[in-house]
Amino acid sequence: MSRNKGEKILTQEEIDALFSAMQESKSGAEQQARPKTQKKVVKYDVRRPDRIAKEHIRSLHLIHDYFQRSLAASLSAYLRAFVELKMVSIEQITYGEFLEYIAEPTCYNSVSMNPMEGNMVLEMSYPAVFPMIDLLLGGTGLPPREERPITDIEWSIIEGVIKLVLSDLKEAWKPVVELDMKVVGHESKPQLLQFVSLSEPVVAIGFELRIGSSTGSLNLGIPSILLKLIRHRFEQQWAMRRKEDVTRDLERVRALVPYIPVDLSAELRGNSIRVRDFLELEAGDVIGLAQQHDKPVVLAVEGTPRFMGQVVRCQERRGIVVIDLPTELEMQLR
Repeated sequence: MSRNKGEKILTQEEIDALFSAMQESKSGAEQQARPKTQKKVVKYDVRRPDRIAKEHIRSLHLIHDYFQRSLAASLSAYLRAFVELKMVSIEQITYGEFLEYIAEPTCYNSVSMNPMEGNMVLEMSYPAVFPMIDLLLGGTGLPPREERPITDIEWSIIEGVIKLVLSDLKEAWKPVVELDMKVVGHESKPQLLQFVSLSEPVVAIGFELRIGSSTGSLNLGIPSILLKLIRHRFEQQWAMRRKEDVTRDLERVRALVPYIPVDLSAELRGNSIRVRDFLELEAGDVIGLAQQHDKPVVLAVEGTPRFMGQVVRCQERRGIVVIDLPTELEMQLR
């Protein structure tokens, strides 16, 4: 092979330096093309420290979901009126912010939580309190025409409702921790019953309370520091709680079903009539039946055929003797 004049021959050191420069240039280009990763910055507000984890908030939601269903049934039976309770919010805020949500005047109660060293808040708005007082005094559950404070006699009346609320709340918390809840103070102005500092975080749980045509609110405020002390019990007890809830609900249904009134009727089925003849029926008209008078009749519960029965005389009245003939019932209903 011939070599042209002026052609430069690279030494091995120059070749190695050339390849090294190419590698560095390629690496620099890749770094420029690759997007720079930014560090994730999380804002922290020292006035609202997150003492309770999100999974514990979900556990609190489940606990008070059971509480709202239980209390709605208890208040309906206690007041002898339809009561609807719906949880609308659960959040962690400062006690000062919690007070901003409370309208004055109101039924504001400080509740001890023995054996835990601390109190919680139970608040019920006047639009919910006065209808309950009116129902307990024999009224129709209407709110007062003008806003006024609760009298001492009315406080003593509403104490029965508060005890009922605490009883159901205690039962809802029972699988997690045994609490002895008692009212240790009450006021119509929340500022007069301050038991924690305004900057102290609390878990605020809000409910909408409907009694007939009146709508009010029920709020719970639990200091976060108290929940932090028992946070380990949520994981241990909640899985067992779901099973107990199902069993308890079934027992309650079984206890209530036997006392539910139902309509019972004896029916003659299988006859037909033309619409024209039906429209022309008058008092005293006689309708011919295809069924013989001594044949069993259908005994229906709430309009649903359940038994066959025989018409008999019971003293001065007519009665039905229940006959357990399901096959004959099925044949007649075809």
